[in-house]
Amino acid sequence: MPINRTLWKAPFRKGKIPTWPCPRCQTGFLRLQDGTFKYSELATSTRPINPEDWDPIYETYTYSAMLECANESCKEHVSSCGQGEVIEDYYPGENGDIDTEYYDLFTPEYFYPPLAVFNIPRACPDPVAEEIRLSFRLFFCDPASSANHIRKSVENILTDKDIKRFQGSKGKRIIISLHQRIKLYEAKDKDIAERLFAIKWLGNVGSHAGELTKDDVLDAYEILETVLDDLYIGHGKSVKKKVALVNKRKGPLKKRNE
Repeated sequence: MPINRTLWKAPFRKGKIPTWPCPRCQTGFLRLQDGTFKYSELATSTRPINPEDWDPIYETYTYSAMLECANESCKEHVSSCGQGEVIEDYYPGENGDIDTEYYDLFTPEYFYPPLAVFNIPRACPDPVAEEIRLSFRLFFCDPASSANHIRKSVENILTDKDIKRFQGSKGKRIIISLHQRIKLYEAKDKDIAERLFAIKWLGNVGSHAGELTKDDVLDAYEILETVLDDLYIGHGKSVKKKVALVNKRKGPLKKRNE
């Protein structure tokens, strides 16, 4: 099934956190520990010199919270921090006028232990799994760096599948590019090679200081999950349409709003 993007992208209101999965047991959901959600207005919040011009939407926050797995046999503790802002909303009033409502929205930037966007198979080699975990750690705060680690996981998958990393030329050892390594793997499995190319194109944007969104990283995760399932479990899910589009564009599918 596709990744639940709302779960991993949407901000939340105070005291109403999303149903994030526990990073330890992967079966329980995290819940907010009573009294641990704290937030404060940043000193850099924009406040006009004239107090009459001030508006609640100028307020920005920093928050911290402690979460706990609801699975009684796990009870893992997870810390989180991030930022917040005031959102202005409009709705019809009783007399036909437009009334205004203000509410706080918070966006996570960090979790420890990091949340797992998808389950890594137990049989997945450690060098591959470690790069994926590093990607999870950075997903909320730095999508480009997160995608770069996914690209590195592809390098490690190819190494695990005995695709050479270097070639000799005039007595020198020359690094083989990721693109060429995938081409070498194509002789073994063209379908998976196509998926690896798609991940590579997305990772390239992150590696070269390009603009990458959380949606783009989630695309890479969806494709990578099927690769891991096929290689280390044996039942990968179909993402052929998405793979074809990414490979055609040689990068993210389209511009998206976060």
